[in-house]
Amino acid sequence: MYFKSKKTECPTSIAPIGKGERYRGAIDRLDNRVVSGWCIDAYNPSNEVPLEIYCNGVLICGLAPKYQRESLKNRLGTHGIHEFRFEWKKLDRKLKDRLIAELAVLTPDTESLISIEVLIKGTTNVLSAHKAYEKGAQPLRAIDIVTSLKRPGAADPLSPSATEHHIEAISLPNLKTKLIAFYLPQYHPIPENDLWWGKGFTEWTNVAKAQPLFSNHHQPRQPADLGYYDLRLEEARVQQAELAKQYGVYGFCYYYYWFAGRRLLERPLDDLLKSGKPDFPFCLCWANETWSRRWDGSEKDVLMQQVHSPALDFEFARSVIPYMRDRRYIRVNDKPILVIYRANIIPDLANTVSRWRELFREQGIGEIHLISALTFGFESGIPFGFDADVEFPPHALGVKIRNKEYGAPESFSGKLFKYGDVVETQVAQPSNGRLRYFTPMLGWDNTPRKGLKAHVFHDFSLEEYETWLAASVLKTEELYDEANQLVFINAWNEWAEGTYLEPDSRHGHEYLRSTLKALSGLEHLNAKQISYVLSNSPVENANQGRKRLTKAVSVISNGHIPPFSLKGLLSDSKWTVTDVSYNGCAKSLMWIESIHPGLQLKRRSLSLSGWVISECGTFNTVEVSTSTKLLYEATIDGLRDDVYSYHERYSNNRKHNSFSIDVPLDSLFVRGEHEVTLKLSAFSASDELSRCAVISLRTDSISVVENNSDPRSALDAIPGSSDAKALYLKSCPVLYVLHDPYPAGAQLFLLRYLEHLAATGRAHPADILICIEQKDVLRYGTKAIQVIDRLRSVGNVHFADDVAGAIDKFRSSSLVYINSAASLRVPAIQRLITLNCVLHVHEMAHTINKLLSADQLMMLVNGTFPLIACSNSVRDSLANDLGIARDRLRVVHSFGPVGKCNIDAGQRLAARAQVGIDSKDFVVLLVGSVNWRKGQYLVSQIAHHLRAFYNIDARFVWVGEKGAEFSFDEVNYEFSIANLGKIEFIGYRTDTELYYSAADIFLLPSVEDPFPLVMIEAASFGLPVFGFRQSGGVAEFAAAGGGFVSDFPDCHGLAGHIATFFNMESGNKQAVMQNALNAANQFSTANLADELLGLTESLRDNNFF
Repeated sequence: MYFKSKKTECPTSIAPIGKGERYRGAIDRLDNRVVSGWCIDAYNPSNEVPLEIYCNGVLICGLAPKYQRESLKNRLGTHGIHEFRFEWKKLDRKLKDRLIAELAVLTPDTESLISIEVLIKGTTNVLSAHKAYEKGAQPLRAIDIVTSLKRPGAADPLSPSATEHHIEAISLPNLKTKLIAFYLPQYHPIPENDLWWGKGFTEWTNVAKAQPLFSNHHQPRQPADLGYYDLRLEEARVQQAELAKQYGVYGFCYYYYWFAGRRLLERPLDDLLKSGKPDFPFCLCWANETWSRRWDGSEKDVLMQQVHSPALDFEFARSVIPYMRDRRYIRVNDKPILVIYRANIIPDLANTVSRWRELFREQGIGEIHLISALTFGFESGIPFGFDADVEFPPHALGVKIRNKEYGAPESFSGKLFKYGDVVETQVAQPSNGRLRYFTPMLGWDNTPRKGLKAHVFHDFSLEEYETWLAASVLKTEELYDEANQLVFINAWNEWAEGTYLEPDSRHGHEYLRSTLKALSGLEHLNAKQISYVLSNSPVENANQGRKRLTKAVSVISNGHIPPFSLKGLLSDSKWTVTDVSYNGCAKSLMWIESIHPGLQLKRRSLSLSGWVISECGTFNTVEVSTSTKLLYEATIDGLRDDVYSYHERYSNNRKHNSFSIDVPLDSLFVRGEHEVTLKLSAFSASDELSRCAVISLRTDSISVVENNSDPRSALDAIPGSSDAKALYLKSCPVLYVLHDPYPAGAQLFLLRYLEHLAATGRAHPADILICIEQKDVLRYGTKAIQVIDRLRSVGNVHFADDVAGAIDKFRSSSLVYINSAASLRVPAIQRLITLNCVLHVHEMAHTINKLLSADQLMMLVNGTFPLIACSNSVRDSLANDLGIARDRLRVVHSFGPVGKCNIDAGQRLAARAQVGIDSKDFVVLLVGSVNWRKGQYLVSQIAHHLRAFYNIDARFVWVGEKGAEFSFDEVNYEFSIANLGKIEFIGYRTDTELYYSAADIFLLPSVEDPFPLVMIEAASFGLPVFGFRQSGGVAEFAAAGGGFVSDFPDCHGLAGHIATFFNMESGNKQAVMQNALNAANQFSTANLADELLGLTESLRDNNFF
């Protein structure tokens, strides 16, 4: 949209950008002087919304609302700071020059129109024009903005000379990892392509004619600096190499097309060999596959057949020898690299590899470094004699297809993927103990070749690409020696497959800038990227773990990521003083009293206190240094008379003689050393006198961890890492959130779980937030007070009215564990939902729809935080009824304590005597609150069917509080008019075990019950559970042997199951009761608590490393 310049504020509408969108806003004004508008976060209007401005798809700058808008302030009751405004002239010089340069490249025609977009940072949400400004809008031209920005006397940026190819001067860091880009030579015509595809065909033919196939599909791709080049021109190839070199690319890996002695696309390579230009490292990848018309969607009609045989494959090897003799050819340990694209189709592969190696030795090449590409399901060439493997994305990625999510049309038969899914998978990709060269790719889109059958990796992000490349570099430098520190990239110039580093009209040089940034080290990324790479790249052995920890310490110590954990934590690691020695002036004495050999340092600093004296002068200063740097300098300003009294011969020169220095251990850890030598030196004013102490320190030795061990254990073996974790959890505890303190359901589950951790010695520091105000506790009765007291024994308890003052504290939590969807109703919890959080859902979709407002439900459904379902039924309900993606859902069944199975007849009779139940009664027990969810109105029907059809007069006993919806009298009335006797309501009891011991069966007539704890309790006393299949978790419990179910609301069928049990022989009954106990053990705290603990610890640990 383009707008006329107006100064009046547009009418504010808080209608959303799109249905279900979180952010809302609009652009009021856009011209050659200013862009302005407003934006709010619908979930939390007090949040500041970060924005980005793009010009023709190129990021120009970032900004945020900083101005007040009264209409929004009055309507929303917020601070009103929702308006953003940016004047082009306020761009700093560097950004201003960049914008001019981008416009010069993107719109060389001075009449060309340009688009300015304002996006919510980190999303694809674009702010559109407010309707009040759509009419009469004026188009915005490149020349309009350039004219307003151009400095007096500057050259016209739209003149032809300004658009000539140039390479900006960049200072390259010392790159350890060598980046090799795959290179496609199909940018010049050849007779074969003329015949197959038409006169003059090159790769550009397909690139230029591509069209977008769906919304936000970026096609066609248009080259920028290098234009539609022709590789027959030496200048084009030289410019490519110069550009690559400037941005840290080490060399190109050219595709080599050899078909049974016939070569295609050979000219760029042959010219490279003949001319010696460009002077740039290269190697070859034999693209040994058949050519067909698959580019236009057909898998048939072979154009050039690839034929393999021992003789032909031998001749292929001979053909590459001239290239390997070239001084520019890339080598590993002086061995020329050769990549084979499809090793899996070469017959008798192991023997072929052996013959190749023999040939190269005979021809004077020597040993080669043979690499197999991991394509078409090929797992590794190393077992066949290859030296290494190389990843080749998008092969072997295994990510979710998202055609429906991205709105692909019905005519589209290809596949749409999310680029971020690939990054997540590949960052976590291990080497598996083999030499595996990691290969990131740019965004992939082969629409130019495949059309409606294309594979597209959508939502490409420069930040995610940087993360992927940085993780590849990190793993490479941790795992491999210097010679093997190679990373490949797909690709330099695969324009028809949408993966290229060369500048284009949308991103300019950003692909290349991002590449150099990621190659230069983690320190050049943002805090989010650094944390992600460190925590998600796998650790495969102890040595790699040590390097990872050292890198983490370095980036934290240098301020690249917040020092919330590691820097302070490592200072508590155990260091030992191994030696102290003195040297220097013979007429001087020095002594450090605070340390001695064998001393273990447990404080966060090394205390160096002592004295120094001399016969011939006075010491004034003392310095502490390592072998590489000065750490501290202090004045000797204390007087120790006792020293002079003991050493009388020095007493004639009675001056200041004592010092005390604390050296923070952080200063030692920055170096990543495990053995450190400190030197404490004393000097006179003239430096004529010197005396020093040499202090040696070391850490515990590193334990060796085998490659196949748990990666976390490799990190745990590093000195200090376990202390680091412990201190991290102490300073950043887990925050547990309960919706109220009532002792039932999800609340009781969490209380028992925390008590179990404490009882088994695995408790960790915890904050517990109860989502009610403290003044409302009494509304829940004395039972709630007892729950709160128990919670205080396992953590620090807070209430909803504490959140405002403690929000910063809670934001530092290592994990926010929300124990029910009901908690999302609380505004305070909505402020915490963006943190590292997990939601444990104990409700079915029907209840969630009743509990949550539309916005709260949107927060749940559209959120990215992981969800734990308390049963398979809850998982299916969330996925099927609310549309929540299944990959967000993990199932950890609710569990409870399992006591002794009380199936001894004598004990059962004793229990009945205590609660006043006759020994001959058939007792049907119900436990829980009496409300509609518990199926209270079905009990009389079940009792009727038992009497009318099975001649069973059962005694029904219900232990639990009545709910607000029903009264006990209503149920009693139903029993009385049906002549069923009287159901007994016992009310709330703390001794429910007596009733479990006294009963024969447990009835669970619930309409909805996700995974009730009472059925585990009942089964633990040997009571079989009877319920309805569709109600929730009871069906899963019954399937485990815990009882019997019928379809809802088949009361007759359920009564039939009860009657079957009633009429069983004693031995069969005992077997059923034992099965119930077995099911209870399956869902016991002892059996399942570790599963929940492991899951939450893994989520929590993401914030540690």
